[in-house]
Amino acid sequence: MDIAELAIVHQVQAAMRVGDVYAAVRHATELDQLIPNDETVRGLLAAVKLAAGEYQQAHAILRTLPENVDRLLAMAQHSETHEERVAYLRRAAELDPADEFVRDRLARVEKLNEAGQAAAHEALRAGDLARGFRMMNKHAMAKAAPSSLPYWQGQQVDRLLVIGSMGDGDTLQFLRYLPAAAARCNRLTVAVRRPLIPLLRANGYVAHDAALLPLQGLALDADAQTEMMLLPAIVGGGYGPRGGYLKAQAPRDYGTGFHVGVNWCASDSIGGRLRTLDPAMLEPLAAVPDVTFHCLVFGERGKAAPTWVQPLALGDYADTANAYAGLDMVITVDSGPAHLAGALGVPMWVALPGPVVDWRFETHAHKWRWYERSRLFRGPRCFEAMAARLAKRR
Repeated sequence: MDIAELAIVHQVQAAMRVGDVYAAVRHATELDQLIPNDETVRGLLAAVKLAAGEYQQAHAILRTLPENVDRLLAMAQHSETHEERVAYLRRAAELDPADEFVRDRLARVEKLNEAGQAAAHEALRAGDLARGFRMMNKHAMAKAAPSSLPYWQGQQVDRLLVIGSMGDGDTLQFLRYLPAAAARCNRLTVAVRRPLIPLLRANGYVAHDAALLPLQGLALDADAQTEMMLLPAIVGGGYGPRGGYLKAQAPRDYGTGFHVGVNWCASDSIGGRLRTLDPAMLEPLAAVPDVTFHCLVFGERGKAAPTWVQPLALGDYADTANAYAGLDMVITVDSGPAHLAGALGVPMWVALPGPVVDWRFETHAHKWRWYERSRLFRGPRCFEAMAARLAKRR
């Protein structure tokens, strides 16, 4: 590689260190275009696409590369079907019959099936949390990545490492179980994406970067590990506290009047794009009198805000929490802002205009049991329903 190409490799590594997987994908794609058909570069691109949740594209790249156990394990971990996962693991076992981890993982995965995971989601959707999370935990353990650090089973330990999700909304939702985990260890360390760190530290948690290299160092200083979304299966507690389990340090003052934050975007992942709405759908809200609307969408996508929505400066999650805490209400699609508002105890309405497949929203027409001060609005005319209800708030 020449100097320019090595500089791009460093950009990929730097982006991964701070958890900016989408920037890493952009840089790795640029490198792949500069050095086509290079096995190392293609492997790097596949790795960052896996980290970004672009599993189909990553699989397509990995299938063009020479087989090895690590690549087959990666493909197995992120396969869409049970059959694919078993096939990749069987092939890995053929390549290295002496690998005990591969043999053990294959044996566990062969006992599972996709119907079982669907049943877990159905149990959660029906509110049977104990059964649903128990089943989810079983699947997660079967798919868990190789690690020399034991997975926590709920016993008292000295040093516990809890790893957040790639999705900030998942992490914010399941933070409610951290106090129960902290009661079963002498020192709790939380690894999350870098933008979340100031908010967690402000709320008293020992929080560090969950990017690959820092995470390896944290694992060396722990006796057991678990993932944030596995906590309810381990510590129980049902829905846990349904709001107010995070605190803003300096809520913003918007002055007099009724102030509402609006968000129409989910993440830039494949699933997030499906939940992102055209901001024109917000138009019914514009007719509601005596309400000031503020844009909660970050970056370039926030520039698409309707003219009646005021821009709002937002920094990391600690700063964003201050912005949310000063609002009278948050209106949002299914995304991280819903969970941040809910965690802070800010009144929040969620727009669900299309078919809802996520188990979190259960089946009730309006009630969202995960957050006390929330309301669901379902169907293609959800914003009209919101506008009518908002106009009658007094």
